[in-house]
Amino acid sequence: MSRYAPSMSLKISHTVPRVPITMDRETVQQVLRADPFVVGYLLTKDQGRMLAEYICTEEELRDCGPNYATAASRALKRLKRKQCCLALRFEDEGPPVLGTFWVRSVCPSFDGKNPNPIIPLMDVEKTFPGLDFGEVKTLCLRWPPQFDEPDWLRPRMVTVIQMMENRKEAERIAAEQRCDAL
Repeated sequence: MSRYAPSMSLKISHTVPRVPITMDRETVQQVLRADPFVVGYLLTKDQGRMLAEYICTEEELRDCGPNYATAASRALKRLKRKQCCLALRFEDEGPPVLGTFWVRSVCPSFDGKNPNPIIPLMDVEKTFPGLDFGEVKTLCLRWPPQFDEPDWLRPRMVTVIQMMENRKEAERIAAEQRCDAL
């Protein structure tokens, strides 16, 4: 039985009206050649365990043993979320830090540099009611080359670009309407 809470998904702002933006084949190919930078939350070992225990079935937990990132990724795939969890080790910290990176989205970098997106802080009490989850750090990094890219990663990048274009077009239309109203 899954203990998944439906309130886990990040809310997408509905303040920006949908404007149909289409991309030609060349633009889509350019996006797909971009470097994927994934964004999400860096969880401590204990937070990663709590996430896995919260969203996984008993079978998923049993099959993955102590690898909570893999168990959580299986649960996210079962729930048809375009998200995953990666077990990461940061050697440059003293002592090295082990953690679970909960990948929530992806954004492209056309120049190879960190795109520096704004990542909303997680409302832990709302996302994990009843759990003492503590503070959660945000993180954006290039998709680690030692991991295979999930099948949703590149298409999600195209969707993110379309959302950014929608927002820009909606802002342009709103500015025009304000000018027309003067």
